[in-house]
Amino acid sequence: MDTGLVLPGGSTSTAAVQRNADNAANTNQLVITKHATDNRTYLTPLSSLPVEAQRDPVQYSISTIMSIFSNTRAHPDRFIYALAGTIFKPESPFPFGGPRLSPGYTKFEGDNCQSLLHFIVAGTYDCYHRYRDRKVMDLVCASIGRVLAMHYQGMKDALDERVLKGMKKSGHIEWFGAANIPDDLQHVKEIRGRDATAAVEFFARKRSKPDIQDSKMR
Repeated sequence: MDTGLVLPGGSTSTAAVQRNADNAANTNQLVITKHATDNRTYLTPLSSLPVEAQRDPVQYSISTIMSIFSNTRAHPDRFIYALAGTIFKPESPFPFGGPRLSPGYTKFEGDNCQSLLHFIVAGTYDCYHRYRDRKVMDLVCASIGRVLAMHYQGMKDALDERVLKGMKKSGHIEWFGAANIPDDLQHVKEIRGRDATAAVEFFARKRSKPDIQDSKMR
């Protein structure tokens, strides 16, 4: 069993070196997490999170996002589609944006919302690890807050538009022609409370500053 002791000559065992490297990586790695008392999302250093998060940050974040979306009266799939409708556009950063004829989101091939959310989260972490650029993580966190704020503010029509865009761009409905949101994904009026207040405050802060992600979706 490796003890992490320094070997003769001042060298360190391979396992110990790897463990130190992993610890350093965990200190710097960011994970999408939920605020302790409401539905706001944050980027938190992996080293400060429970063991299950360190074992599988992608699944931990998927579970976190699902718990946030499930903490409303609307179906969580409504928010997953709205999230996709917000970030699936050419002007988004890699891995979702790109050339207009072949943006990154066109690589998605799943047939349900769970695979769609996994595609979003896994793609986000893959990009973050590969390029050490948190831009896409900031986008996903901000977009989660944005669609929740729209929901709590009762912006049904605007959110419906994002839901339909998400359904179309994920390939779950035809791009052309009339489309209706299924009954189980319709807007449900929320009872205002702590989450609603936090979401509205978030929305007000974002609208007070120019934000390219708030520009009209194409």
